[in-house]
Amino acid sequence: MTTFLDSLQPMPGTAKMSDDAADQATLVSVGRSSPSTIRFAHDILARVNEWGAHQAIIQPLEEPVLVDPHRCHDGDVARYVDLITFCRARHWLQSVWLRRKRDSAADFEFVEGAPARVKVPRMHLSPGLVDYSRLFGDTPFKSPDLACVLVVQGASCNLESKVRFEMDRDLAGVAMLEEALNGYSVVFSAATLKSQLEGGLDGKVFKHVQSLEALKGCAGTDTIGLLC
Repeated sequence: MTTFLDSLQPMPGTAKMSDDAADQATLVSVGRSSPSTIRFAHDILARVNEWGAHQAIIQPLEEPVLVDPHRCHDGDVARYVDLITFCRARHWLQSVWLRRKRDSAADFEFVEGAPARVKVPRMHLSPGLVDYSRLFGDTPFKSPDLACVLVVQGASCNLESKVRFEMDRDLAGVAMLEEALNGYSVVFSAATLKSQLEGGLDGKVFKHVQSLEALKGCAGTDTIGLLC
């Protein structure tokens, strides 16, 4: 399928562009950057199936980042589920920096300002960021049915965090690139059913799932699956 970026490529037999125009076209029309280079959000998402953490450079700003694709364990989900629940129940708290209250494991308080930046931000890529519409083709269940949950942290690590809810994987990729350029890590990423984030969370619990089928099985129940 021809994309807008593909349309920027010169057709055979057309006049040669000037060097400046060619350089600019290279910046906007590259389909897939080299393994060590990130230019666009989709360059991040394209690494979701790679094995092992590796460093990359965000161009043209020369910003280093650690790309970390891996599956989560139950403990990873347990570490952030209270934060995710707290933020989702209060929609206006999305993308606000919070810290856990000393006297409550499941309650949080505002942080004035943002935490210090990290020198090399980390971007966690979980199986929840896979493009399932490409894997399964014309199935009744596609990636647009999924929302993405991101937990962001700075130099203070677990002391201060914020949660971003993005309504599709492309927006999640843009959010991850934005956070990395601002000097913050996405330490946790997951996909969940959009339908289960609608309405209140009263009586609902989050659960770690490891497959798309298991996530689909949460539909219509009081369990909100996190595919990661």
